Amino acid sequence: MTPESVSKTVFENGLRLLTRDVPSSHSVAVGLWVESGSSSEPTDQAGLSHFLEHLLFKGTPTRSAREIALQVEQVGGMLNAFTGREATCFYIRVLHSDLPLAVDILADIYHNPLFDAGELEKERGVILQEIKMVEDTPDDLVHDLLHRNLWGDTSFGLPVLGTAETVHALRREQIVTFFRRMYVPSRSVLAVAGRVDVSEVERRARAAFERRDPRPGGANGSSSPPSYRRARRTHERELEQVHLCLAYPAFSETDPRRYALSLVNTYLGGGMSSELFQEVREKRGLVYTIYSFLSLYREVGYTGVYAGVEPNGLNACLGVTLHEIRKVAREGMSAEALERTKAQVKGQVSLGMESNFNLMQKLAKDEFLFQRHVPLEEILASIDAVKLDDARDIAAQVYGEDGLAMTLLGPAPAAEDLVRLAE
Repeated sequence: MTPESVSKTVFENGLRLLTRDVPSSHSVAVGLWVESGSSSEPTDQAGLSHFLEHLLFKGTPTRSAREIALQVEQVGGMLNAFTGREATCFYIRVLHSDLPLAVDILADIYHNPLFDAGELEKERGVILQEIKMVEDTPDDLVHDLLHRNLWGDTSFGLPVLGTAETVHALRREQIVTFFRRMYVPSRSVLAVAGRVDVSEVERRARAAFERRDPRPGGANGSSSPPSYRRARRTHERELEQVHLCLAYPAFSETDPRRYALSLVNTYLGGGMSSELFQEVREKRGLVYTIYSFLSLYREVGYTGVYAGVEPNGLNACLGVTLHEIRKVAREGMSAEALERTKAQVKGQVSLGMESNFNLMQKLAKDEFLFQRHVPLEEILASIDAVKLDDARDIAAQVYGEDGLAMTLLGPAPAAEDLVRLAE
């Protein structure tokens, strides 16, 4: 099996197994993915998916919460999970010889969670502390506020963690009902990357997961994603800096134009050599941190810029930032800059594929988005295929003045003044 070869098996119950052997590795990353995230939740139950993620580690009939952690950690492994807006992942990283343990534990928490009432109440307190931690981290919080400003009080706009009010209100029966509806094999992927015997992985995964499941499953609980809102809002708080996020509407994560937009985004603010870093930080010393980013999802997306700046430098920072964005929208990139950025992005993608954890994530995401594995060679070829006119056109389309949204957190000007600042 070549390093880029991926094996896919669909079990009778609908669960998909994706395996990639990396013979040179000493470890393996095993991820159990469920196509269900915060956008699947009713708005009055925001945070339900994340709460459920926590509870699956809190014990089964044969393992306590401590035993789950101990069995992985005593072989030097690690286990964790994360919830996004469109999927939830539970993963274990271990030496390749401990693959059977990883598969067994993931199957156990998937099939047999206890949802113990006492553990649920303790975990509620943990999650409320996690929400407070984000509220005390303004460079994280401003992104949640931006997302909510763009998409409103919808399941897509509310924080993945939920709010203190919704987490307080969640009941055990709501969590169990959601689990039974969404955590079904037809919505699940087991992704394995590392030094493995593919036939052994399939045998063990079948034994652990290919049982007929009584849970019938159901449709995604979310409605269609809401329309992008050109919101310009400030959130007043006593801080040393103003945390600034700008946003422009883009498109879905499957759109072929994503390659051109990725190049423009990297050129604009994707590193120390980027236009924004050089102009705002290096030449003028206005900020410590500034970068651009892409947030693309199954059906919608946006691109944005983050900066943290002291209040008396806000006008200058915003002015230079908007100047650079408008410049790339108007002029695009030079041929030399395009080739340089292509090399940068291709290098970043290739280096990322040296991590079993990243490979595991890519297996699942490719399956959810494209229903097939997208080889590295295809990605690199698609980046190379972007022409100068493609980059210029996508910059002009995305960074239009009528799409600019803005969110500020800190000692910021009133919302009505943001229009003037953006002129």
